[in-house]
Amino acid sequence: MYAANMYRSNEAATASKGALLVMLYDGIGKFLRQASATFRAEDVAEGRYAIGRALDIIGYLQATLDEEASEEVVEALDKMYLAWTLVLVQASTKVQVDKVDAINDQVDAMRATWATAKHRSEGGR
Repeated sequence: MYAANMYRSNEAATASKGALLVMLYDGIGKFLRQASATFRAEDVAEGRYAIGRALDIIGYLQATLDEEASEEVVEALDKMYLAWTLVLVQASTKVQVDKVDAINDQVDAMRATWATAKHRSEGGR
């Protein structure tokens, strides 16, 4: 376990901005899938913990939005992260698996978009 954590830590420390962004979205998706599964298994505490971890990443993404980038893009991402936060807090409070799954679908779509942008910025087509 220690070696795996060290590997992930080194990978994150040396990743490009695009790769790091994709890794963060992977983390959100991982925790939302955990929350959904644990809520379905009626382990509410573990589901809420997983949502909290996803919210930590979303908060980080929101706090580190690049103000130098397109104002429209930054505003849209900020609103999206705020909406995700509000829905996930409600889903955690009311144990609403359908809302967790809906946000996870949106996260997966955004992750795919960022992965495509990363690939193209690195010379891929």
